Amino acid sequence: MAKACGYCSIGLKFSNTPLFGGGRLATGETLCRACRLKLKNVSPALKLRKLTLDDATERLEQMAVKRAVVNVAGQLEKLAGLKEKGLLTQEEFDAQKKKMYRQCFLP
Repeated sequence: MAKACGYCSIGLKFSNTPLFGGGRLATGETLCRACRLKLKNVSPALKLRKLTLDDATERLEQMAVKRAVVNVAGQLEKLAGLKEKGLLTQEEFDAQKKKMYRQCFLP
């Protein structure tokens, strides 16, 4: 049976496996190259071999939430600009804001 990334479950092949065991966690699971790079972007000095799969998953999920919050903030700024220019009414602005919050923060 082929191995899979411990986080995203994608099948590990030569093309997406980090070299020299770079994606191996303390608990023995391996992360694909994409998941490993996401973790390294969060904390470049992070030693994956000291992380458990639960730790890695928590860090990746925290990063996803932060990215979503930043995205919502940027969209809200754009909507506020449209409202100030008179292209959106207050009701349309509120409806779009509510929709974005629901998509971002509710499962």
